[in-house]
Amino acid sequence: MSEDSKSNVTEDEIEDFDLANTFHSSSFVAPQLSRGSTPRTSYERQRSLGGSLPIPIDSSDLGTIKCVSINDVDELSCRNNEFLIFQGETSDPSDNIDVQIDAESQVRTSISEKTTEELTDENEKLKSLVKDFYLKSQHMEEALKEKDSEIEKLKIDYENEIETLKSSISMMEEKLSLKKKEYSKSTTKLDEENEELENRVASLVEKIKSLEKENAQLNKEISAYQKTIQNLEAEMTNVCEDSYSSANEKIQDLERQCNSLQNQLKMSKQALSEKSEEKEKINEKLMQAKEELSKKSEISDKEKRTLTELVLSYKEEIEEMKHKLEKQESSATKSKEDLQNELQNRVHKLIQEKSELENEIRELRDNIDINRLSTNQDSSLQDELGQLSDRSSKGNTPRFFHFDYKKDLEKDALINALKEENLSMKKEFETLGRKTQKIKLLEEENLKLQNRLKETECVAIQASINYAEAATDRDNYKMMYLELKNGKKGWFRR
Repeated sequence: MSEDSKSNVTEDEIEDFDLANTFHSSSFVAPQLSRGSTPRTSYERQRSLGGSLPIPIDSSDLGTIKCVSINDVDELSCRNNEFLIFQGETSDPSDNIDVQIDAESQVRTSISEKTTEELTDENEKLKSLVKDFYLKSQHMEEALKEKDSEIEKLKIDYENEIETLKSSISMMEEKLSLKKKEYSKSTTKLDEENEELENRVASLVEKIKSLEKENAQLNKEISAYQKTIQNLEAEMTNVCEDSYSSANEKIQDLERQCNSLQNQLKMSKQALSEKSEEKEKINEKLMQAKEELSKKSEISDKEKRTLTELVLSYKEEIEEMKHKLEKQESSATKSKEDLQNELQNRVHKLIQEKSELENEIRELRDNIDINRLSTNQDSSLQDELGQLSDRSSKGNTPRFFHFDYKKDLEKDALINALKEENLSMKKEFETLGRKTQKIKLLEEENLKLQNRLKETECVAIQASINYAEAATDRDNYKMMYLELKNGKKGWFRR
């Protein structure tokens, strides 16, 4: 036991010694500065302050390495002592002391040799690393200067790009404002459409709820049928247990029920076939009605186009005739005013001439009386009349007898022609009104045809729904028949 323990001790010591060597080799690496870390050695401090000359390695760095190695040796010796003390409790004390002394001496010699070798190697490595680090620092300074110049150029380029981006951003903001306005308009339209859709959805939801209620009622009826079938099956099993004769009677009753159900199925099939034939007839009628409506709609569209073209042409003609009438009325009013003014002037002139003639007649009468008394008392009235005729031949006749009627006749003819044109225009306007009424009637007929189309579509939808309901009833009857049939087979197997 003692020899085995000694061999174990040596192996454990060797493992601890290898661990210490690996620790030293991994921990004592050449110092390298990282960003944000504080310099540890004097060389690192001077290098961080901007020194350029190579500096020898400080003795304090080697002291730290030695202290670490000595501490490791002390830890190993403590472990060995503990292990030896543990062994000493089981063996003789004299043997333990000798073993401890030998082990400590061997460990210290081996560790001191290895530490000296490692320190020499690490010193050489540190020197080479310091040289490399100095050269790398010079290269890094040159690279940093080049990068600073590149960064300044990039700053200028980025500033120019930022200005262009700002201008483009302003343009994009203007476009965004316009698009926001368009978006607001589109959102209002979408809101209106959403309201319409919500109303439609609400109506459809109500229809769905009504259909769900109908479906629930149908499910209740189906569940009642299933319960009756289950009750019948239970009764069949009870009757089978009681007596074979009563079971046979009930089987006969069930066969009768099956026959009745088969008859009902046949009737339902006949009804379905009749409904399908009616549906086909309705579909044929719908197709014919659709074709007729499409033809009528095409004809009405053509008539609408022709009538609209006629209405537009008549409207243009009416506007032209209105302009002509306005011009003719204006010219007629002007001519009437001119005639009225001329007639008024002539009337005034005639009144003045009448008054002048009356005065002349009075003067003549006075002269005649005076002449009769003074000079020619024997003269007759014929002489006086001859004197008056001589005066009238000399130019004393009134202007009323020289009036021209041709202008008045021409003006009356123009007025009559204008009246006839006005009557013809009124007749054409009445015909246009009749045509517009016809257009309105055609539009009303078109609306009626569209309503009929919608009604026929609704009838077709209802027919398809009825057909689907009949098909579901047929399937339910089939399921009931099959369930009863399967129950019957099970009974015979029992």
